[in-house]
Amino acid sequence: MSIAIFSISDQYLTFHRRPFIKAISEELVNEDIPLIYFKRPKWFLKADSSYKTPEKIGNVQVLPLLTLLPVSWTMSNALFRWLTVTLPIKWQVMKAGKRSGSKVSCLWFYKPDQYLYLKGVGVPYAYTHYDNYDDDKEYPFSHFSSYQQTLKACVTNSAACFATSHQLVEKLSKLTSHLNVQYLPNAVGSEWVNTFDRDSVSENVIGFVGSIDQSTDERLIEQVCNRYPDMTIMMVGKVRNDAITALSHKYSNLTLTGLVPYEQLPNFMSTFKVGICPYRTSPFNQYRNPLKLYEYCAVGIPAVSSQCDFDKEGKRLVHVVETDGEFVDSIGKAIESDNPSTREKRKAFAKQNTWAVRAKEALNYIKAAI
Repeated sequence: MSIAIFSISDQYLTFHRRPFIKAISEELVNEDIPLIYFKRPKWFLKADSSYKTPEKIGNVQVLPLLTLLPVSWTMSNALFRWLTVTLPIKWQVMKAGKRSGSKVSCLWFYKPDQYLYLKGVGVPYAYTHYDNYDDDKEYPFSHFSSYQQTLKACVTNSAACFATSHQLVEKLSKLTSHLNVQYLPNAVGSEWVNTFDRDSVSENVIGFVGSIDQSTDERLIEQVCNRYPDMTIMMVGKVRNDAITALSHKYSNLTLTGLVPYEQLPNFMSTFKVGICPYRTSPFNQYRNPLKLYEYCAVGIPAVSSQCDFDKEGKRLVHVVETDGEFVDSIGKAIESDNPSTREKRKAFAKQNTWAVRAKEALNYIKAAI
């Protein structure tokens, strides 16, 4: 038995889901089961040598996924897609299984359009629904007329189906009558838990860690800058929101660090007095179960988030608010009410929600399903 994960990224080491994949691989290595990771499929004529070079990273075999035509060229023609995308992938899956010494018994992917070219491989699959793709402006396939039909087929025909928030579980469950959609929320790396002593932190920082894109509410950030002029508002992550960049020139207390390696993030978070998730109000964000709230809990800090679908147990330990005014006010309240007892409760919650725990839960369900 082996599992093949299909990514939409060209890379493995910079893939934002790598901590979960690493935890899966570590769980499988105890059973001598290989984990195969296929990169985003590429037309063989456009694939360079770095993409085509296989890598072995721990228990993860990182492989290219070559097609005879670009996937985008075949979206409207099922026959072409079968001949030029699915069949080459099927052959590569079989080849990878033979090389690993174990037949691939489960595919695992997380975008509905992947179903179109993976359903014909002939191997049972697990599907994870990470976000509310219906309202994801950066997911082009959600605008296709075939999107809803494809999503329904993807969920219905899966051997195992996971969703990362309570609302997403409810939403997917309505698509099928015979499948039990499993709640598989975000988590945090085990190495983050109990890494830092909060009593040693003295920096006057309101912090955010994550992708600073169009889902980040620049109006909210400006209000925070104005309300807390004596505090540093530090935003850690790649900036893809020009309005946020403009604010950093306008407000001296707003600092943008740029992209920081994942392994260094706990060092930054340990300086925060409070962590924030300043998301724009939207249907997409309302279904979100923010990864960052788990990470803030892991280092013990209080947190404030815009409206989202954070874990029910975790909501008792953070501030999830509905309005801009509540968001800004809650930052001060979170700092004032923070205490050692609550910090320990946050860390205990994080210990129960590590990627290692999540990998074990998911794999146990997949093994039973297939």
